[in-house]
Amino acid sequence: MTQTPNLALSYLMPNQAQKHVTVNESTRRLDALVQLSVVSATVATEPATPPDGARYILPPGAAGAGWSGYTAGDVAAFQDGGWTRLIPNEGWSAEVVDTGERLVFQAGSWKRPARFGINASPDAANRLAVGSAAVLFTHEAPSGSARVKVNRSGAGETASHLFQSGFSGRAEIGLAGDDAFRLKVSADGSVWRDALVVDEATGHAGFGVGDPQHRLDVDGAVCLRRPAGQFHLTNEAVDTALPDGASIAIEQFSGLILISNTVTGGVGLYLCGGGGAVMVSHVTHVPGTLSFATSPHRYVFTNTTGAAATYRFLLLRARDAV
Repeated sequence: MTQTPNLALSYLMPNQAQKHVTVNESTRRLDALVQLSVVSATVATEPATPPDGARYILPPGAAGAGWSGYTAGDVAAFQDGGWTRLIPNEGWSAEVVDTGERLVFQAGSWKRPARFGINASPDAANRLAVGSAAVLFTHEAPSGSARVKVNRSGAGETASHLFQSGFSGRAEIGLAGDDAFRLKVSADGSVWRDALVVDEATGHAGFGVGDPQHRLDVDGAVCLRRPAGQFHLTNEAVDTALPDGASIAIEQFSGLILISNTVTGGVGLYLCGGGGAVMVSHVTHVPGTLSFATSPHRYVFTNTTGAAATYRFLLLRARDAV
């Protein structure tokens, strides 16, 4: 073997004449390859007056008298007034000055690094892996803004942030399968539930609703809690089924209770306070009766319609009970 296996540096032979020629040739190769930084990886025409020491990664179709016989991917180094061809090996890396990017020679061509790990091990699915207590993204002058972009190929794919516990998903926020903005949660990483859906066309927000039709569309009980003395709006129960004569307790408060019988369509509006309950209006088929129980203090609604029925309750609180 007359050359080293990696950088092709020539060995000195026994009794060799003009040993300095071989040494200088190897020194030039080392000067070209150690801390490899190339002017460009896209210049396809040989520069007329390159500075001494300039290096280029040749793109496909590169042409020039000094580059004759070179192939795409070769490193062309201008030294002592002439060009030297350096054929890269697997794993060589280079900094490209005109683009500010780093390239790695893999499988016969120069590529951007396919995986990168900072205190963590990347893999085929997670090509960028960071192990850190915190990760900071901050603005760069002159802009005062910073933005994280998550791009997908089309509406049927996913662009989201996934939050995990023990590498098992618990919450996900973003776009998943369509253009609606979603906040999803999971107890086990397998079964997911939409907690919030925002329609992309209307901006309508839905809780428990996959296709919200109103500015705020809620499927289920709603409770808007406020400090004592301020107004409340509470959907106390949704579709509560009561057999004939059965009751349901409603916590003590002062305000209005609207009760609807979802079977008959009957609606009753009660004014409550101080332990009393007065029906102020109703629609036919009054849904039942509302009374106050002193021990423990609470209002009790009873189905007195003579048949099983299903009810909904809507409470407007004037103040909390003391």
